[in-house]
Amino acid sequence: MGSAGLLRDLVIVMGSCLLAVSLLGRLRVPSVVAFLVAGILIGPGGAGLVTSQASIEGLAKVGVVFLLFSVGLQFSVSELLRLKNYVLVGGGLQMLGTVVLVAVPAWWLGMPLNQATFLGYMVAQTSTTVLLRVLGERGEVEAPHGRYGVGVSIAQDLSVVPAILFLPMWAGSDAAVEGAWGTLLRTVGLLAAIFVAARFLFPWFLEQIVHMRSREAFTLATLLGALGTAWLCGLVGVSLSLGAFLAGIVLADSRYAHQVLSEITPLKDALASLFFASVGMLVSPSTWVEAPLLSVGLVTGAILVKLLTGALPALWLGMGKRGALLGGAGTAQVGEFSFVLVVVGGPVGLFAAENRAQFLSVAVLSMALAPYLMRALGAYADRRGLRDVGTASQAAPGPALEDHTIVVGYGVTGRNVVRVLGRHGVHYVVVELNPATVRRIHGEVERVEYGDATQEAVLVHAGVLAARAIVVAIPDPAAARQIVAVARKLRPDLVILARTRLVSEVEALRRLGAQDVVPEEFETSLELAGRVLVTYGVSERIVAREKNEIRRERYGVLLGGAPIPTPADDLDALLSEVDVATLAVAPGSTVVGRSLRELDLRRQTGATVLALTRDGRASPNPDPDSQLQVGDLLAVMGGPEHVRQVRALLGSGDAG
Repeated sequence: MGSAGLLRDLVIVMGSCLLAVSLLGRLRVPSVVAFLVAGILIGPGGAGLVTSQASIEGLAKVGVVFLLFSVGLQFSVSELLRLKNYVLVGGGLQMLGTVVLVAVPAWWLGMPLNQATFLGYMVAQTSTTVLLRVLGERGEVEAPHGRYGVGVSIAQDLSVVPAILFLPMWAGSDAAVEGAWGTLLRTVGLLAAIFVAARFLFPWFLEQIVHMRSREAFTLATLLGALGTAWLCGLVGVSLSLGAFLAGIVLADSRYAHQVLSEITPLKDALASLFFASVGMLVSPSTWVEAPLLSVGLVTGAILVKLLTGALPALWLGMGKRGALLGGAGTAQVGEFSFVLVVVGGPVGLFAAENRAQFLSVAVLSMALAPYLMRALGAYADRRGLRDVGTASQAAPGPALEDHTIVVGYGVTGRNVVRVLGRHGVHYVVVELNPATVRRIHGEVERVEYGDATQEAVLVHAGVLAARAIVVAIPDPAAARQIVAVARKLRPDLVILARTRLVSEVEALRRLGAQDVVPEEFETSLELAGRVLVTYGVSERIVAREKNEIRRERYGVLLGGAPIPTPADDLDALLSEVDVATLAVAPGSTVVGRSLRELDLRRQTGATVLALTRDGRASPNPDPDSQLQVGDLLAVMGGPEHVRQVRALLGSGDAG
């Protein structure tokens, strides 16, 4: 088929997915189900609108590669090791239990034992893609049952490689066993090479790319890493998505992991919809019409078996009733690797061709019901007051980010903000795009992350969902606007403070969601005006008052807007005519040797003495019998004219 035909099919698939999500989304139908429905309706069993299904499936596989690569980026090797009980014990028991509960009845009904066990193994597979999509939509990837489900699905995915390699032995033929051992050794060698490359070579390669300061080069390098890994795995018969997943896990420890994730997320989301639609195309609705009771019975049986075999190991691992119930629900659907097993099992006699349509309909229905099962069992667990217990050892998180401040950019502004936050014990995370700066300040600041803060994934990794505030301290106005918009979308209640160069940019940032914007142009003008006033003898207190007056108006003078009142307006109005000055007793002054009581400065000048400093020691509200000496410092408060009279009496100038 020509490129025009493929483009036509892509338009049909993506258009139908968009339409399904738009219409079914209003009914709160999860996007996974909407994509499956779209595929069923336009596929060969439906309207038959797609003529190049193989090409669509090829693009869908690329989407799955990106999806599993991005999931791997969220699991470091150390986190995977913490899930070892979920992978080894939970995954092993889940598969063994499912095989037994499916194979025994099938064998009893007359199916050969090897075919019955193969059928049980196919049913045991869970769709990692569906699981992660559902968990992501529910925000439960990091929940105990979410991590348990991921651990079980990892075990299933890892088991597929040796299972496929030894299918001839499973089918009772020894002819290809020797070749299978050779393939298995090549597979292990390739996975070891992927581990080394992703751990050492790819991070070094990314660092060289980052130094180019080219967004396009970084994106291409990211795509090359994901697709290249999948291609190498395909050369030796390993699952493309499994190889990409393992590469993502190893790369997760790199400081660039979350920037990589942000680069591939848009492409991953678009291509993943093709995957679910292509799965829906495999189904023929006529199967349900011809044998509705059989279809319902098989789907119900498969879900119940997998719910049981998923929940019992979770209970045994000490997850608690709620975690076990939801963990079982997450694995209670038949996965896409089962489709692969259907294809490879047929030629060797492990799966009958006449059962293919019925099995695929059961698998797709179980996928479509997965979001509803999770939702229903979650509501049931909440109603019954079921709780998670005993899961800390399985998924101990790192230091939690909560009530902290995100500082975007570590230039002069960012450094000053961080310094002040540190002095006052406020926890913070610095997000910086310059790799040299990240390396330099690593260990000097509380926490630093490399990444482009315009990307949602980077802000989420920096803890924006639990932060109190974000300070956008970068000089790029376009990037600042995008960061403010993304942060406001992620957290409607987040305090957002931004720096900008020009006053004209203030209103745009405020419209996007920034509560406070500090324009350097305006602050520079205030500072210059203040210093001019000081040269004319105006006290620092009066200068500060003038600056605050304009700031309180929220830059309305320069922006042409009306002043915005603040809670401090009444207090500022009260103090607007008050000046505070520190004055020194000069040699030869008439006040030397006289007490504050004798001078009675309040009656003579109208000013109030707040403190007396002598030999570096300050005495607030000094004793009225204290006799003044040369060099004493008096802190006095009053109107400008009152302060001038005290200055003349002491023969002094300002001392501070």
